[in-house]
Amino acid sequence: MISIIIPCHNIVGYLEACLNSCLLQTHKNIEIIVLNDGSEDETEEIINHYALLDKRIVPIHKHNEGVAKTRQIGVEKASGEYIFFLDGDDYLPLNAIEILANEMSNSNADMVIGQGLEEIKIGYDIVKTVNNEQLTGRQLINKILTDRFFGIWGILYKRSLFDEQINFHCDLKNGEDAVLLMQLANKSKLVQCTNKIIYFYRNRKTSVTKEPTDQNFLDSIKCRFMVENYAIDYGFNKDKDFELGSFVCASLTFMILNKNFNKIDESTKILIKEKIRNYLLSNPDFRSFYSKNFHKNYSRLFFFYHFPFINESMFQKIYKILF
Repeated sequence: MISIIIPCHNIVGYLEACLNSCLLQTHKNIEIIVLNDGSEDETEEIINHYALLDKRIVPIHKHNEGVAKTRQIGVEKASGEYIFFLDGDDYLPLNAIEILANEMSNSNADMVIGQGLEEIKIGYDIVKTVNNEQLTGRQLINKILTDRFFGIWGILYKRSLFDEQINFHCDLKNGEDAVLLMQLANKSKLVQCTNKIIYFYRNRKTSVTKEPTDQNFLDSIKCRFMVENYAIDYGFNKDKDFELGSFVCASLTFMILNKNFNKIDESTKILIKEKIRNYLLSNPDFRSFYSKNFHKNYSRLFFFYHFPFINESMFQKIYKILF
């Protein structure tokens, strides 16, 4: 059986489409664990109504604790051999679970990753580029680092991956997907990928994680440092593995360009400068690689390290003159 875990928080305008897409799946051996994370709209009533319509729906109502904790509770309640995460404002093609189940059966992989599409004003756009291939866990981590492949949705997991030493990092309100996926990738020996479409994603501007709050920005910094630390724990070398260095430098660039950057504490700013020195300035081979392939970001980090008083507007003028 496959357990579909759906965290929900104030998504009354989207939830019915999500649940309908689950109930109409061509693969019938599923349970649908729908977790109401302290919604203040009619989400609870919709979940209860659908639970009466189909016994495969398992309703759980609780106070608001965030999506990471909600997913953790969903996994703990799951009865299936396989886990699939679906956000309550997204939905599935009707054969999505069948595609993933067949790929899992044929490959005996630890994870099966499918193609996701983003719903836009007219039609759809690719949000996850997935090829027909098999990866090792380390190769998937490479993909996470180089392609910013962070989402845990659109993936079928063996339940056994969650049995030991998985930290959902429930304190994070932003970026929790990436740190969870890093751990699951490290535990995976084989990852099967298919370019068949198995997920429809809605990029809602009103989503809690999209709000430009100080907390979301600070969590996005924290999660990037966690991804870096997990990669090092899993054997990546900051001097030799340029995928890791590129990820760290791209993350540092994101931080210093963010409008909330001046709100972070001085110790974090010092840590950023230390990472610029350790990854970029003290490693001639990587510095040459990054300068050649990402020259503008390289220059931003160089200027921030040596001339932190230069803001982005000043940098753009200087860069235009110099290059």
